[in-house]
Amino acid sequence: MPSSKMKSGAQPNKRAAKDNTIEQQKSRAGVRAFYIAGIGASAGGLETLQEFLKNVPDNSGIGYVIVAHLAPDCKSVMAELLQKHSKMKVYEAEDQMQVMPNCVYVIPAGKEMAILKGCLQLMQPRAEKGVSYPIDFFFRSLAKDQADYGIGIILSGTGTDGTQGIKDIKNERGLVIVQDSEDARYTGMPISAAETGIADYIIPVRKIPKHVFDYVRHARILQVKRINKKDMTSDYLKKMLVLIRNEVGFDFTLYKPDHLIRGIQKQMSMHRIGSIEDYLRFLRANPDEMNLLARVLLIKVTRFFRDESAFEILKSKAFSLIAKGKDKKNPLRVWVPGCSTGEEAYSIAMVLREFMEEMQGRFAVQIFATDIDDSLIETARSGLYPAGIAEDVSPERLERFFIRMGPDYKVKDEIRSMVIFAVQDLVKGPTFMKLDLISCRNVLIYMGSQLQKRIIPLFHYCLNRQGILFLGTSETIGDFGNLFSAVDGKARVFQAKNVPSPPLPRAMRGIQMPENPRARSTTGSVSLEEESFGTLLDRALDRLSSGGVNETVAASIRDAMDRIAASTEAPVTKENGTPAKKPLSQKDRDRLEAELKRTKEKLQTTIEELETSNEELRSSNEELESVNEELLSLNAEFQNKIDELADAQANMDILLGGAQIATIFVGMNMAIRSFTPSITGIINLIPSDIGRNLRDFSSYVQYPNLMPDIGKVLATATPKESTIPHYDGRWFLVRILPYQKKGRVDGVGVTFIDVSDQVMAQRKIDDALTYSNGIIETVREPLLILDENLRVITANRSFYNTFKVNREETEKNFIYDLGNRQWDIPGLRRLLEDILPEQNAFQDYLVEHEFQTIGWRKMVLNARQIFQKGEGTQMILLAIEDITT
Repeated sequence: MPSSKMKSGAQPNKRAAKDNTIEQQKSRAGVRAFYIAGIGASAGGLETLQEFLKNVPDNSGIGYVIVAHLAPDCKSVMAELLQKHSKMKVYEAEDQMQVMPNCVYVIPAGKEMAILKGCLQLMQPRAEKGVSYPIDFFFRSLAKDQADYGIGIILSGTGTDGTQGIKDIKNERGLVIVQDSEDARYTGMPISAAETGIADYIIPVRKIPKHVFDYVRHARILQVKRINKKDMTSDYLKKMLVLIRNEVGFDFTLYKPDHLIRGIQKQMSMHRIGSIEDYLRFLRANPDEMNLLARVLLIKVTRFFRDESAFEILKSKAFSLIAKGKDKKNPLRVWVPGCSTGEEAYSIAMVLREFMEEMQGRFAVQIFATDIDDSLIETARSGLYPAGIAEDVSPERLERFFIRMGPDYKVKDEIRSMVIFAVQDLVKGPTFMKLDLISCRNVLIYMGSQLQKRIIPLFHYCLNRQGILFLGTSETIGDFGNLFSAVDGKARVFQAKNVPSPPLPRAMRGIQMPENPRARSTTGSVSLEEESFGTLLDRALDRLSSGGVNETVAASIRDAMDRIAASTEAPVTKENGTPAKKPLSQKDRDRLEAELKRTKEKLQTTIEELETSNEELRSSNEELESVNEELLSLNAEFQNKIDELADAQANMDILLGGAQIATIFVGMNMAIRSFTPSITGIINLIPSDIGRNLRDFSSYVQYPNLMPDIGKVLATATPKESTIPHYDGRWFLVRILPYQKKGRVDGVGVTFIDVSDQVMAQRKIDDALTYSNGIIETVREPLLILDENLRVITANRSFYNTFKVNREETEKNFIYDLGNRQWDIPGLRRLLEDILPEQNAFQDYLVEHEFQTIGWRKMVLNARQIFQKGEGTQMILLAIEDITT
């Protein structure tokens, strides 16, 4: 077994080829078919989800969609918080976002989410449904869209959300995993999901990712070597079905091959078994697995008012046909075979009750609901269902036909008393007779054609003439149009024709009534008296077997038994009995009956008032629970944010403290918010000064405009930078930087960086520059300083005077462009571009040239490269001596 707490149960897929549709769909999207895991969580779910994602490998090939109960009015940061615990990319879901493998998608706050063709669909919660069940809503769409490529996972949370949704996933052969309640912080959702009995695994959250990964990996292996229909004729599979029939009692030999193959493959994937031969050996060695497989192959999942429009057609078109002549003595008889956990039977009862109220008529109703699985029958008898049924049952019907029992809904007695549940095998019989309605929905689709050809005539045999057969939307009467006519073909409502039924196999004939004892011993002809006696006995037994004790008599019996149980008197025996009392007169009887009637009316009024008050209290409690779940989720997110902010603050304190940068943070009103220890060398502050106005303090720096500059930055959001002296001789670079909150300036940070060394160095540079400029200006020869690109950096006064040019048209210009290109001298080009780069200097080069401004000149040129240390750049000093005579 995969786990000591492993449970199972399954529903067959309606469309055996649906997995191919999913493969084709994803192939068209450009990706290989992959599994999508829906994860439902509520209160306490954040920590659980973090633990889950921490154990998920980044190459699992699975897409993960998280649906959590979030506060609708607050922006969720769950995706951001979960990203820190996952190697995969975590997104907050957006409308029409394509789900991809190895990615995580988180539902946003205040939204419901579905999936269609692999794309997430966001929508507003449906207000008419009252309390929202987003996990059920998403799981159902996941089942419809992804079929057996869907995985449902229920984690920590209160309430029952997700319980209904996993049934749909199971119905499509998807994997269902529930967190062990002992491992969950809040147990409501895990316990409710586990109690359905359909979970494939019930395990701690840390183990779930590995089980999912192993299941998917093995399922892909089986897809490569998929069992085909030829295997159905193999001795191995025949022996497997015979084993189940002999050991468990369920006969699947006439079920559809595709249905059986998918169920067997599911169990093989669960146990990591690669061949049907090995699985047969595993079955023989593990009797529990045989029982488990049998229940996997059973049709187990149903819903209230499945295909609701079909129920409305049944009420509007069919009930009037079968209700004629019905009264308290002649009940309307209904059979619901394959009823599973009872939702369909109760749905029939509710619409019948509505029909009677609309027609203002009353008649007795007997609904026989049967299933082969006794555990399902026990669930149906309890009439207790999770709150998620609100997705299927309208608010009006919930109020009319249910009462709240903690987090669940319970069917009211008036509906419960209409239905009789019993264990019965539809295939083997016996069956109920003289029926007005048979509702057998989504059962025949799993049966092979041979079995269907036995069942449909059986239904005709059991129905009264003109009786109604109600099938699922994927089912038909096949070749038996001679037995049934369509009342509404789309809704699958059929009426039995008044024709003889075909002969039935003995095992499928109706319940046989005991024979007259006299008739068994008589041979030859039977007397009229004996014939009459047998007929009367058959009728009496028929009424007794189908209806049981009359309701009025049953109530009297229960009342008498209750009084006897409560009595302290010794029972009266025949030997010591007392004389009987004189019978009551008719007058006394009438008086007591009137008094009893008034008492009953008062009690009924009180009961109704109490039920109304109780319902209001339960509704309020449900709303409070929902709000509490949202607050718990929100609180968990806030706590994570607080922890992160605390870590960030600690890191910032270490950074600023280690860097010894004096920093102070000021709010809009100049109130001190925080500061680093180094600030005390600038402003005399102590920790208790936080919250005080900065204007109340003097500083040790010569910065009289500090407060006005802070005010300007607060007003304009433009940073300000200044270099100011300290009274002790040091220099500081002051930066005033705004910080914003929600797009608006919320304060400033003022930093004081000691730049004394830089200021001193700059002063030395400035002094050296002044010194060098003084020397250059005193030299009589013209001088030019060029950069490495031969642009003029500066020139001395002698150059400007000699060549009749000014500073503006000289500095930053290319030397060859000076004086209307009069310096574009071929000899000078050769010196600067060819000789100087190789020799770093040249001396006493003679150049003769005609200048436009000063005429012909004869000059001696000297040049040298000057390198700047540490910067890797160079300058050229060019000296010009005029030797014209």
